[in-house]
Amino acid sequence: METIEIGMPTTLFTNYLKLLYMKKALILSLALFSMLAMNAQQITVSGKVTDEVGTPLPGVNVVIKGTTKGSISDFDGNFSIDAESDAVLLLSSLT
Repeated sequence: METIEIGMPTTLFTNYLKLLYMKKALILSLALFSMLAMNAQQITVSGKVTDEVGTPLPGVNVVIKGTTKGSISDFDGNFSIDAESDAVLLLSSLT
């Protein structure tokens, strides 16, 4: 009795496995990218600008680093700005 093997040729099977691997890698990359995009969410940052003794400082510029988006503290030193959760705020004043 003679045994006959039935199956795909080796190169076709290898290419099929490579295609499956690439498909899984693409899906994983897209999933990681979407998680990173969700990480940088917009939040409202609010606070009060004061000097060393706690006196409110009006007119202080509050700017998101690397952008032109900013706010100015009011008469009581309060400010509010919408920024990404990992943003860096820069404060500056003329006085």
